[in-house]
Amino acid sequence: MVASAVDQNAVATCNEFGGNIAGAKGVPVDMLRKASSMAVCKINMDTDLRLAMTAAIRKILS
Repeated sequence: MVASAVDQNAVATCNEFGGNIAGAKGVPVDMLRKASSMAVCKINMDTDLRLAMTAAIRKILS
């Protein structure tokens, strides 16, 4: 199970309009649980939102 999925369509759109994104993927739930038990203070969760926004902006401005 993946807690955060990366929309590969958004990655493709970013790359189509000048981006260079490779290897973007989600974070499995078990990794998040392990990190939280080890006192990790910050986990970035909005990668998918940023990718979608970047894809839309790049497409509109092209």
